[in-house]
Amino acid sequence: MENVAGSSTGQDGEPFPYMTDDAAFDWMCQWRWGDVGPTCPKCGSTSRYFIASRRMFKCGNGACFHQYTPTSGTAFGSPKLPLPKLVAIMQDIEAKRSAYSTAKRHGINPKSAWIIATKMKASMEGEA
Repeated sequence: MENVAGSSTGQDGEPFPYMTDDAAFDWMCQWRWGDVGPTCPKCGSTSRYFIASRRMFKCGNGACFHQYTPTSGTAFGSPKLPLPKLVAIMQDIEAKRSAYSTAKRHGINPKSAWIIATKMKASMEGEA
């Protein structure tokens, strides 16, 4: 079965729908910053501008002006997977789904799912 843009073929052969790019971006912002909102990883300022064409933030601190995304400065910093697919995998891992079943569900290598799970666990431990 040929994959449709924004979907992947699951284990039952049916397409697995992913959220839109905007919804995935919002989910990553919430996952990273919570209710505080985007914070500059360089200076810690919460003052920012949103660059819609590039889907990134620019620090509003006059001395900084650093550009950043929800994944920059994290273990997920240059993702090779599209953001909606990465978010769906992260949601499966948060729901305590095994790396093997997550990999099968999203059509990726089980090692890739395990690496994402390990990165998530490490980032959660860093917050504690």
